[in-house]
Amino acid sequence: MLQAVLFDLDDTLLENDMDVFLPSYLKLLSTSVRSLVAPHVFVEALVTSARAMMENADPRLRNDTVFWEQMQDRSGLERAELERCFARFFATELGSLQPLTRPVPGAREAIQTCVDRGWSVVIATNPVFPRAAIDARLAWAGVSDLPFHSVTSYENSHFTKPRVEYYAEILERLACPPSQALMVGNDIDQDLRPAQRLGMHLFRAIAPRERGGARTERNADQTLPGLFEGSLHDLDRRLARWPRET
Repeated sequence: MLQAVLFDLDDTLLENDMDVFLPSYLKLLSTSVRSLVAPHVFVEALVTSARAMMENADPRLRNDTVFWEQMQDRSGLERAELERCFARFFATELGSLQPLTRPVPGAREAIQTCVDRGWSVVIATNPVFPRAAIDARLAWAGVSDLPFHSVTSYENSHFTKPRVEYYAEILERLACPPSQALMVGNDIDQDLRPAQRLGMHLFRAIAPRERGGARTERNADQTLPGLFEGSLHDLDRRLARWPRET
């Protein structure tokens, strides 16, 4: 039986090549704060602060705490001032990046099947972004109105992918044993291998740009025991047949 299904976001529910999206995101965001700090200084501070989040292993420190401590030190600006700039950016400018993405077919149907079967649905995206940036991408994926149990973001997480502790924290909040949870993601090393270490079920969502049968370089020649692969339509059919509690 299942209690919970965890979905990665980028290249799982939303076709979004981060090698294209992130440079555009950094350029647009740094330009929006250029009246306060030089763009190259801002980008260096942002990247370093994000790296600090990903390296943090202290369960007492939330990701946003780590990020903002670093960001203030390296940018020379106060958190409150920068947060106002970020909020304005997410409200007025982030949407211009939507054309770089597209919804993945079957995403909405797969999530709705989980909801209909009474399973908790978690958007388990790498929590290095604030919730506003994640909500925007959920809207671009066409799933933002669905009833998620939770969405991981840097405001509510203490670890990032690929740390096993990231997944353990989610399951602890759900009071769900790993054997009754399914992780759906496109990246073997980032999404699926740490989930396997906990004993979760696994499904690799093949990104649309891989549909010719060629894996991305990151996933080339990799597999995991018990791993199922396919489109989100394939996942939806598998979920519909998942055994019920007896």
